[in-house]
Amino acid sequence: MKKKIGIFVGCLSFLLFLVPFFYGYQNFGGVLGCVISLLFILYVLYKKKLKNGNNIGKIILKTIETGAFILLFMYLASLLYMMMGQKKIDNQERTVIVLGCEVKEDGTPSALLKDRLDGALSYLIQYPNTKIIVGGGKTSVGPVEAEVSKTYLVKQGINENQIYVDGNSYSTYENIVNAKRIIEDKSLNPKVVLMTSWFHQARAIFCANLLSLDAVSYPCEVPWWLVPTYTLREMIAQVNYLLTYTMHA
Repeated sequence: MKKKIGIFVGCLSFLLFLVPFFYGYQNFGGVLGCVISLLFILYVLYKKKLKNGNNIGKIILKTIETGAFILLFMYLASLLYMMMGQKKIDNQERTVIVLGCEVKEDGTPSALLKDRLDGALSYLIQYPNTKIIVGGGKTSVGPVEAEVSKTYLVKQGINENQIYVDGNSYSTYENIVNAKRIIEDKSLNPKVVLMTSWFHQARAIFCANLLSLDAVSYPCEVPWWLVPTYTLREMIAQVNYLLTYTMHA
């Protein structure tokens, strides 16, 4: 019975990580999630054989269980960082920075990017004259993320003169570096609000702090079926950023 439950959990996990691929969300988080799910199924199937086998089998089993424990610890620590590293929005008018994200082949925003842009639109209800910086470079499917974002905002009634485009950023750090440059060049409000998905807020604030920006974050919604893939991807990205940018700070 336990084996059947374990296999069911592994298959369900695999499907959760696989679904985003069919909607164009292809990233390392999804691949890693699928691999982990398959390994878990194999673990459930062969745990008893390894446990009752020779010393090599027991060593393999111990290695798998230790690795799983470390990965689980890292994931939980990452989730805690996602929650604790946010900097909640205040009641001050700020320059809006919409962080880049995937776009569709037809030149429209992906679900994640649309939620970030809709967050900016909600913010502009309270501060209708604030400036917006949209980021994101050319994608593998063709369109420049920042241009897609600008088009979407203009279609929603935002004045083109309020929008500044950064089409040359390919990471969160570059996005915020380029946005800071635009703020300084155009003499915009140096206080900023980062429009991004809730799981991404902590890393975005981390980058803003490295660049000495007065920044808060706006928690944009995320479709539930993207949460497993992107929280796992974010865990890897956090480790990469901590190792890369802290050393160069």
